[in-house]
Amino acid sequence: GDRRKRMEKIKIEDAEDAKIENKKLVDSIEKRRKEIEGRKTKLGCGFHTLRAIEHWKNTFKGKFEDKKKKDLEKGNVESLIADPDPSKPLYFWQLVSLIGDDRIFDLIVDFYNRIYNDKREEVKWFRKVFEDIASARHHSVIQYHFWKDSMGGGNIYMGGEGRLNYHHRTNAMQLMNENGAVLWMSYMRQALDAADLTDDPRVRPCIEDFLYVMMEKYSKDFGFKTGVNVYGEKWAKRYTASSSIVKGMNELKISSGSSKSVK
Repeated sequence: GDRRKRMEKIKIEDAEDAKIENKKLVDSIEKRRKEIEGRKTKLGCGFHTLRAIEHWKNTFKGKFEDKKKKDLEKGNVESLIADPDPSKPLYFWQLVSLIGDDRIFDLIVDFYNRIYNDKREEVKWFRKVFEDIASARHHSVIQYHFWKDSMGGGNIYMGGEGRLNYHHRTNAMQLMNENGAVLWMSYMRQALDAADLTDDPRVRPCIEDFLYVMMEKYSKDFGFKTGVNVYGEKWAKRYTASSSIVKGMNELKISSGSSKSVK
C-alpha cells in the first residue's frame, strides 16, 4: 500500500513539473513572438540575401520555392520571419527577425578583436593581412553589413556578391586558403562560444550553417580543402557530406502567409 502511494505521489509531482516546464516554454515562445513582431518593419531582402539562399540550396540540397523568392523580391518579408517555436526549423535568413542586429554586431566586433589582440608570432601573417587593409572597427562594420544583409536585415551590403568576390580576390587573397580558413574559423568559434545568442537552441547551429555554406563556397572558388581542420571535430560531424548533412532537406516547408511589405 505504501509503495503504491509513493508511486502515485511521484506521478503527481512529475505531472506538476511537466506543467511548469510547459508554461516556461509557452512563455518563452510568446516572448520571442512579440520581439519578432516588433522587428518586422526592419526586415527586408538585402543585396545578398537571395544569393545566400541559393548557396544554401546548393550546399544542403534544400528547397526554397520560386514563389517565396519572388515574394521576397517584392518586399513581402514573411519568409524572413522566424517561427518563435524552438521545435520548428530556423534558417539563417531569418536570424535578424529572431535575435535582432545588435547581437550580430557584438559577435562580429568580438571576432575581429580576437584577431587583432592575438600577438602570437605564428599568426602574425594572418593578422597582418587585416591590419594592412583597415582597423578592426572598419572590418567589423563591413562584416556586420554582410551578415545583416544576408540574414534578412535589408539592403545594407552594397554590391552584394560581386563586392564580396572582388574583396576576396584582391584585398584578402592571402587568406583564401586552408590555413587562412582554419584560423578564421578558430577565432569565430571562440567568438560564438562567448556570444549572447539568446536561449533559443536553434541559433548557434543556424549561424554555423551560414558559416558552413559560405566557407564551402570559398573552398570551391579558391580550391582549398575544408573538413575537421577548418570546422573542428564537433562541426565536422554535422557536415560529413554536403549531400547528406540534413536528412529530408528536400521536404522542408518554409512558413508562408501574408505580411506587411517593407516600407
